[in-house]
Amino acid sequence: MEHLHQQCKVDIRPEANFTSGLEFEIHSRWGTDYDTEVSNMSKENKSAAIVFGLRFNLTDPSVGPAAVVTLNQLLEMADSIDQVKQAKEEGSSVSFRHEGSNLYVNVEVTEQTAKNVIPIPLWNKLDLSKTVFSGRSDLKVSSGFDLTQLPTAQLEDIFEMLSNFKVEGNGNFDELHHVLDALKLVVAGPFKMLWEVVNVLKVVVSWGLEFRYDASIIKKVALELLELDLATRFPPEYQFTSAFIVKRIQSFSKGILEGGKEFAQQNLKFWAPKFLPFVELLNVELLKGLNLGYFHVFLMVPRVRVHLESGFNFLTLNTFLNTHFLSS
Repeated sequence: MEHLHQQCKVDIRPEANFTSGLEFEIHSRWGTDYDTEVSNMSKENKSAAIVFGLRFNLTDPSVGPAAVVTLNQLLEMADSIDQVKQAKEEGSSVSFRHEGSNLYVNVEVTEQTAKNVIPIPLWNKLDLSKTVFSGRSDLKVSSGFDLTQLPTAQLEDIFEMLSNFKVEGNGNFDELHHVLDALKLVVAGPFKMLWEVVNVLKVVVSWGLEFRYDASIIKKVALELLELDLATRFPPEYQFTSAFIVKRIQSFSKGILEGGKEFAQQNLKFWAPKFLPFVELLNVELLKGLNLGYFHVFLMVPRVRVHLESGFNFLTLNTFLNTHFLSS
């Protein structure tokens, strides 16, 4: 059979550099690349039928061991919750792992539990444990938009942030048609449209894309269109101008900030006694060690040999929260 190799690169960005405020990432590992990715993981993760969970980033890796201890203590306290009891009885388990600047929350599902959810014929068709294939892809979409700047931003600042974005991606796949053929066997009925989407993506992957643009032109055109739209929709006596919009955005943002502080203070007094055992474990220093603006979810299926991960990174949110909410 002919060897099938596909490679793709996507690079869309403005001509001038900008400071990212928000990032969205998608990563995947397949086949032998998946094998390499999970080689250092625990035996429980490797033997589980499905593993999914969360990955957090630590701004201070030294709090990692303490965070794992705290999470295990919280898990012990949660054992009395009916849903947690039921999940354990069905074979699911939760574990925590600290690795460098990463903190993992893993949920391991046994094969028997998976078969209770996924039809056995479907489960059997998705066995690619001995098939030779590999693949890896990484996609990151970055935006200059920064939520923390809204309380003081002018309209030009907002459009400056919105007009700056970049898309960076690359992928390398060998014999990935084995995976697609297996999926095609089980994709039917309402999922048939999904298969058409996969076919379109195969074409995009084979092409790739590189592009540069002038963000200042986008900002200028967007501002002019906004002013024209406002002038068309609202008579002058309404005074509904771009300056009015900016004031409303700033007022709304400041209101959320002040209201959030007041809400947190009032509700902490009410809820803290009810959850005192949990609150006592979560000290401020531990929370400061977590990057609260970084949130990733992942899924691993050893039977298919695939690892998928995606998440958001609010680059300035952690500093913002530490300054306004966690400062002592």
